[in-house]
Amino acid sequence: MQLYLGVDGGGSKTIACVADVDGRVLGVGRASGSNFQVVGEVCTADAVNHAVQAALRGAGAAPSDVVAACFGLCGADRPKDFETCRRLLSGVSPEAGFDLKNDTTIALRAGTADGVGIGLVAGTGANQIGVNRRGVLHKVGGLARVLGDSGGALDIAEQAVAAAMRGHDGRGTPTVLHDRIVAFLGLERLEDLIEFYFSGFHRPFDVALLAPLVFEACRDGDPVATRLVAEAGEEAARCANVILHHLFERDEAVPIVLGGSLWQRARSDVMLTALRDGLDPAYPGIELRRLDVEPVIGAVLGAMDRHGGRLASAEVRARLAATYAAPAQEES
Repeated sequence: MQLYLGVDGGGSKTIACVADVDGRVLGVGRASGSNFQVVGEVCTADAVNHAVQAALRGAGAAPSDVVAACFGLCGADRPKDFETCRRLLSGVSPEAGFDLKNDTTIALRAGTADGVGIGLVAGTGANQIGVNRRGVLHKVGGLARVLGDSGGALDIAEQAVAAAMRGHDGRGTPTVLHDRIVAFLGLERLEDLIEFYFSGFHRPFDVALLAPLVFEACRDGDPVATRLVAEAGEEAARCANVILHHLFERDEAVPIVLGGSLWQRARSDVMLTALRDGLDPAYPGIELRRLDVEPVIGAVLGAMDRHGGRLASAEVRARLAATYAAPAQEES
């Protein structure tokens, strides 16, 4: 067999997909998150390997059947990060000459015919990347919250907890988020949340899991939740404007692909409206596209592009989308 491997390594999950030359998905695997900056290099390599092996098993294929591989990894941001990711992937990739990209780049490829435009991803974190027709790439943010990042689930959830506490004790506007967070976590008082961070506390706590509560409260009209969701859209617009000014002429057609769980699953009109309203009106050729396939499809297309020496066709992309089925559970 002549197979193509694509991997989407995100902060909360890792998806691997194996497809044939015609774009038929033959195997998919899932594992835990693979951001080496969060879980470490060993756990990242293990997660990627688990997902890849599961996809190969599903395809009934051997590693030697893979003729090209493309990995889109969260955390592959700086040149040093790419060095680290290449090193850890060298031991798990079935194909030695694999391609490595940031996970936002594969989302952009999945949502366009040629990988040109702007990709805005909001999942556990947020990342923004643009590529113009000359192949020039410009990235904004996506490094760390301490360096100014915002707009992802982790950021929104942490802000929600703070706003809920401030609204409860009188420092801020009261919000339904307080009671909903307390109920979700099974606490008697919101202040007991600090125990989750005590030394020796063994139950893992991912505060980003509270983000859906914020979007639910926003849909219910809670003003505090609505403000938090709108601010995420405004931040995405600021990042997109920076990329527009760096890469594109004002008369160009520029697709902006929206990927990640907040854009693809939460699907908040408040967040989308804030983004649309914040974009620079001097660029009338902007087209917002909510990604309608899983980002891993962009990684498979990236593998095909490199191996074939030209862009995979729209027909192949359509077949990948039609034959892809999300894996039911994690393999790791």
